[in-house]
Amino acid sequence: MKASTRWNLFKDSADVESLFAPLHGPPLDRGGNGGAEQIIPTEWIPAVDITEGEQEWRLTVDLPEVKKPDVKITVENGVLSVTGERRIEPEGKNRKYHRSERAYGHFMRRFALPAEVDLTLMTAEFKEGVLSIHLPKHKKAQPLDVKLA
Repeated sequence: MKASTRWNLFKDSADVESLFAPLHGPPLDRGGNGGAEQIIPTEWIPAVDITEGEQEWRLTVDLPEVKKPDVKITVENGVLSVTGERRIEPEGKNRKYHRSERAYGHFMRRFALPAEVDLTLMTAEFKEGVLSIHLPKHKKAQPLDVKLA
């Protein structure tokens, strides 16, 4: 009998993401104020909740101010990727930025999927800046009693 290992979505996802984690440099001194305000540069990493129910796993990704056409979901070699971009409004005649602390630009989140996901039934919806990805589980085989003849 083959020993089974419990799959850990959170640990496996962290392992996959750590391969792509950005390297941070030293803090930046913004505004020439002698170091009174230091900002550490980062890439934007949208927040994700991962939940499991009896029938499915669900990933909920916060994507405020991201437009649906700017989001792409792919699955390859057992890894689910969510990529996209949040665009900054350009400065213009009537708009000048004095401070911009919210992160903008490209993002990527990657998650290792368990073998129990039925990719043929996977769905996603995008509503009010929240992406929900539904990953149904394969239907479990029902126990079968075999009568001996």
